[in-house]
Formats: sequence, C-alpha cells, structure tokens
Amino acid sequence: MEETVVMASEHTKDRSGKVTGSPGLTSKDLPPIGLRRWIPRRKAQLVGAVHQGLIERDEALRLYDLSDDEFNNWERLFTRHGLRGLYVTRSQRYRDAAKQEARERWARRKSLVSSEGEPPDEES
Repeated sequence: MEETVVMASEHTKDRSGKVTGSPGLTSKDLPPIGLRRWIPRRKAQLVGAVHQGLIERDEALRLYDLSDDEFNNWERLFTRHGLRGLYVTRSQRYRDAAKQEARERWARRKSLVSSEGEPPDEES
C-alpha cells in the first residue's frame, strides 16, 4: 500500500495557512537521496511531502543533507510565492526586497526617535 501526498503544483493554502492539496505524490516520487542540484519542482515536492506527513521534517533534513535554515527558506518562499519563489534568482530578489524593507523600517524608526526630541545615536 502506497502513502499519498500532493504534487507541488496542486498545493494551496487553507485559511490557517497550512499547505494542502489533492493526492498525487507517493514515496516513490520523492526526490532522490543525495541530490546536489535542487530545481524548484523538487524543492516544492519535498516541502509538500513534509507538510502532508509523508516524511518527517527531521528525517528530510538528514536524508537530503539540508540545513534547518535552508528548508525554512524553501517553506517560506513556497508559501508566499508558490513554485516561482523557489527559483534561485527569485529567492535572491525576495531576500533583497526583504532587506530593503527592513532598512526602510529602521530609517522610519530612527526618524521618529529624532523627531521626538531624543538625540540620535552617535557613532564613536
């Protein structure tokens, strides 16, 4: 008897933010162990397999020699942007955009503090 999970292209998010979908992916369809080149479809398959309970997260990290940060990044990008977010060039764009947003938030906070009469931080 085969376990079933969804194909990456069939994933959607429910109201709770969990990745869900219709059956389609089995344990035979998981990316090969020892994989060195991760294309977006394979990343999405692994993320989907973990979300559907086909493979435990810790086991996936160990078998595929992935860091927790790397897998978290795949999950975040896939959840926010779908399969397109898992392309390396897109990942870089999204990371750059997130860094820019953080810089802008920091600048706004700094200007608010300055406008309230407190002296700005001085560098030594």
